[in-house]
Amino acid sequence: MGIKAGTYRAKASGACVLGKSANKGTDYLEFYFKVIDGEHAGQLVRWTGYFTENTSERTIQSLLFAGWVGEDLSEFADGALHGLDSNEVDIVVEIEEYEKDGETKHSPRVQWVNRPGGYLNVENAMNTEAAKSFGENLRGLVMAMRTKTPVGKGTGTDFPHGANAPPASNAGGAPAQKKAF
Repeated sequence: MGIKAGTYRAKASGACVLGKSANKGTDYLEFYFKVIDGEHAGQLVRWTGYFTENTSERTIQSLLFAGWVGEDLSEFADGALHGLDSNEVDIVVEIEEYEKDGETKHSPRVQWVNRPGGYLNVENAMNTEAAKSFGENLRGLVMAMRTKTPVGKGTGTDFPHGANAPPASNAGGAPAQKKAF
């Protein structure tokens, strides 16, 4: 069974290609990631990182996440991974649709390479003063929610909407009609 769109734990595998795209002449680095766990363990998914004004930083970040410690991208011209297979990463796979010989085809592609489990956005963390102001601004809401929200093990029906909504009352005394879906 082919891999589906989703997020998978993986490591770089095999060789790589440092090249230029045929259509636009855009520099790229391409290699495969091998899924290392779950039902798709062992499957290979291709990743292509492009080097343009808008994509170079994210492409290099992906290489660093995967384990590259070099400084000169030209070292990939020899086809070796140069440490890209050192780290486990989370890859986001999407299914790409394309036309070939008049036929629609589908191919899995790695769209994003991330640290395993994601990461905390510490660059935008509040300083102590901002955090204090934030806490003071929301204290009233927190206290109001505390009185409305029971703490502890619930029944799973304490959200009074949708399937958990109380039955609608009917002014005429007849039982409410259920809608068929």
